[in-house]
Amino acid sequence: IAMSLLNGAHGTLFPRVVQALNKKGIKDVLIVGGGVIPEVDKKDLKKSGVDEVFGPGTPLNEIIEHITNGVSKLRKI
Repeated sequence: IAMSLLNGAHGTLFPRVVQALNKKGIKDVLIVGGGVIPEVDKKDLKKSGVDEVFGPGTPLNEIIEHITNGVSKLRKI
């Protein structure tokens, strides 16, 4: 699942998505986010269950590599 917000609600909405998935017992998905998100918020989002947070200008190949590796790890579980 990939989420991107530009309105500053990432601290509320990203964790809500993680909580909703957990409530349904869905744990075998990779969750990534993006947007203009301060570093301190990125750490909190990762603690809440978001696997990675990408900021503006992140090279596309870096995002693809992260998602590819993350999905491969999940499939081995």
